[in-house]
Amino acid sequence: MVQLDLGPADLSAVARFVAEQQHDPASHIGYLSLDPEPVAAELAALEPVGTDGLVVAVDRGRLVGVIAAEWDTDPPRCWWHGPFVARGVDPTEVADALLARARTLLPVEVTQEEACGDARHAWLEDWAGPHGFVAQEASAVLARRLDTDLPTRTVVTVPGTVLDAVQRAAVATLHDRLFVDTHTPGARLVADDADRLLAVLDGDRPVGYAVVERHEDGSGYLDFLGVDPTARGHGVGTGLVAAACAELRTTFRCDRAHLTVRVGNAAARRVYAATGFVEERVLVPLRRGFALP
Repeated sequence: MVQLDLGPADLSAVARFVAEQQHDPASHIGYLSLDPEPVAAELAALEPVGTDGLVVAVDRGRLVGVIAAEWDTDPPRCWWHGPFVARGVDPTEVADALLARARTLLPVEVTQEEACGDARHAWLEDWAGPHGFVAQEASAVLARRLDTDLPTRTVVTVPGTVLDAVQRAAVATLHDRLFVDTHTPGARLVADDADRLLAVLDGDRPVGYAVVERHEDGSGYLDFLGVDPTARGHGVGTGLVAAACAELRTTFRCDRAHLTVRVGNAAARRVYAATGFVEERVLVPLRRGFALP
């Protein structure tokens, strides 16, 4: 009989289990890295409760399942890291038990949930449907090396930390218009993440921005890229990608960059292809209680 435990005593064992699952497209879940050490760091850093948001399933002393909850109240959303289920056991039984226990951790105001798996996942989408999740448009994971020649910088960028209050408000407004109901609202982006934001100005007016960060595995992540519709077609997007790559290599000391883009966003995919990004996998988001346009 499967036993459920909260907050595992052996985080390293959980990280090894998750990393093994992550290397197989048939069990890969979005959000987490591929190797045990960064996975352990990522699980420990989950907001707001770290490893207290972990639920593990054990069968006769053997670790057979893991799920981790990360949530916010603006938006009121939980991102599920998992479920991961060992081969050779019933994935539905174990995943059902993990989700039921993990949902009890969520505050009542958290009414939205998201899971995300590789398009080649063996069972995730079929399992998620009866739990109220609906698949939405997939996103491609694109990556490129940063220890080779970088794309040419064609625009001048300024760090978000030097933007004045009016400019920050303009970036926040543009962000909320381009990324409706995303995980980081514009006001929080310019208030809390200005140190990882790059902006392109036309005079004093922001016409584009990029947001970058370093992940636990040492890779760089292009979190957001936004260009004002009035400035498109003039190389702002391509220039921002080049600037983001340079920032990730020089400031964040990353040797690799990756990002996600919706599979149907042909214009953005052309920009990323032109700057050396290639597709690694496709992820399918599964959402409950909300949908993104």
